[in-house]
Amino acid sequence: MQAVAAVREEKAHEVQEILERALKYDIIAVADLRGIGTKQLQIIRKQLAGRAEIKISKNTLLRKAVVLAKEKSPAIAPLEEHLVGPNVIIFTNMNPFELTLFLDKNRVPAPAKPGDIATETITVYGGNTGFPPGPILSKFGKAKIPTRIEEGSVWIAKDTDVAEPGDAIGPDLAEILTRMGVLPMRVGLTLKVVYDKGSIIKPELLKIDIPARRQEILTAFRNAFGLALEIGYPAPEVLQMLIQMSQQRALSLAVEAGFITPETAPMIIGKAQRAAESLAAKVAPSG
Repeated sequence: MQAVAAVREEKAHEVQEILERALKYDIIAVADLRGIGTKQLQIIRKQLAGRAEIKISKNTLLRKAVVLAKEKSPAIAPLEEHLVGPNVIIFTNMNPFELTLFLDKNRVPAPAKPGDIATETITVYGGNTGFPPGPILSKFGKAKIPTRIEEGSVWIAKDTDVAEPGDAIGPDLAEILTRMGVLPMRVGLTLKVVYDKGSIIKPELLKIDIPARRQEILTAFRNAFGLALEIGYPAPEVLQMLIQMSQQRALSLAVEAGFITPETAPMIIGKAQRAAESLAAKVAPSG
């Protein structure tokens, strides 16, 4: 009975700990833990240190914490339906868009598993593998990696691309890469849902195509700047260009009217000289 009571007390303590964090932070994110190894999760924890707290717990305990949190923050209730499968909870005050970008940018290297899909070209480099000749040779052969035996070891004969983006990684190649210490995959936490100060946000709304958004902003700026110039809107950014355009128009008008000033004199003389040369060419006797 004492053991049962101790387990209950431990669970109650964990639920209380989750509840305190849920009420402390503005953002609560549920992320998918599938495909994340212990080593990779440790790296992610370090990356988020000082910016977010990560908690892994049983879904039953997480649901109990959400039920308790609903008393103070009813809008948190929809989180409960996402607490299925292996999850990690992220507590933070980071902007949800910032958190999404941070997790996408800071994916960590991981070994390839059979069936994984390559996201970029995977290359093994020529040189001594340190493996003794044996069954490993057939695995290199199936993976189409050229080898030779030298100094009692298996050597890769030349740099070889073993997978292109979109290729499925077979079991032999996965084993070779793992044994060679090659970590060709990049894994990270994928958000399932985010609770943001009373709002539930689906992850697809947090994905930002940075280059596309940057281009949209640049296009909008050019259009707005062009319109401001057209209507003569006296914004600080526009005034300098408006003054330059006015000066150029006034100079052109003065030259056209033959109004001589120190600035227009060279242009007027040059214009007259070109006109005279053109006229001379027309009236000159032929041949």
